[in-house]
Amino acid sequence: MKPLQLVSGVAMLVSCATVGADVEGKLEAMGITLPEMPAPAANYVRSTRTGNLVFLAGHGPLRPDGSYITGRLGDDLSIEQGYEAARLGCLALLSSLKTEIGDLD
Repeated sequence: MKPLQLVSGVAMLVSCATVGADVEGKLEAMGITLPEMPAPAANYVRSTRTGNLVFLAGHGPLRPDGSYITGRLGDDLSIEQGYEAARLGCLALLSSLKTEIGDLD
């Protein structure tokens, strides 16, 4: 069920972007909170803006305790853990995007 929630969440964000809906309100209604991103561990930036484009890099599946999910799907991680890693990675990207542009609406 989690993959369906992730896909529906991404579809919701795309549809919100096209109709000007309250993205952050919809995320909150789904029980999703964006994580606070720690400072980068090396000499890089997580996001940069060029014109009307934003480029994101250096994100991973960051757990709320500050650790990262690591391993290979099938060897070290179950399918469910892989879904959770993908979800956390997407939330990290959305958090950095919000920081760069001010809000998601």
